[in-house]
Amino acid sequence: MNANSAPRMLILDGSPASPSRVAKLLSTIAEQAEVQSCSISVVELATFGLPFNDPTYHLNPGEHPNEVVRKFVEAVQAADIVVLGTPLYHGSYSGLLKSALDHLKDDAFAGKAVGLVSNSNNARNSMQAAQELVLVARTMKGRVSDCIIGTCHEDFGIKDEIFQVINPAIRDRITIFVKDLIAEV
Repeated sequence: MNANSAPRMLILDGSPASPSRVAKLLSTIAEQAEVQSCSISVVELATFGLPFNDPTYHLNPGEHPNEVVRKFVEAVQAADIVVLGTPLYHGSYSGLLKSALDHLKDDAFAGKAVGLVSNSNNARNSMQAAQELVLVARTMKGRVSDCIIGTCHEDFGIKDEIFQVINPAIRDRITIFVKDLIAEV
């Protein structure tokens, strides 16, 4: 990152649901990051159109013949900060997110701050999917923030048929989360 430029944050939404609490959590993070002068890009993996992973291109994903894969790889490369968001599915993060990450090189997060967030149907396991991603992000050489956000259904309300983050503690944690990620850049 150039010393005079805004940090570039890439948000990867690994939820296949629509509407989605994960999407709302991530959009709230994006709003806070914009307040902190970040440049934001969001990839909604459910609609982005990535094909199945082809291991032929693991060493050089930028040479993949599929334009969507190349666009995804370029977006990750351009980011200073990567935020991975996922629901908890069968004790881990979504297959949608896993499939997307499999398109990247093993060091795709080198030099990047990585933030992790997850949502579950109850508070007891709200952090589980994000915690599963710690090892993945570190394996990909990311600097994983110690501030991880786990939400549950009770942290959200619905207004005009749209999810809203209503838990003030989560909103405060989002502010800390974004500041911590920017400080890592």
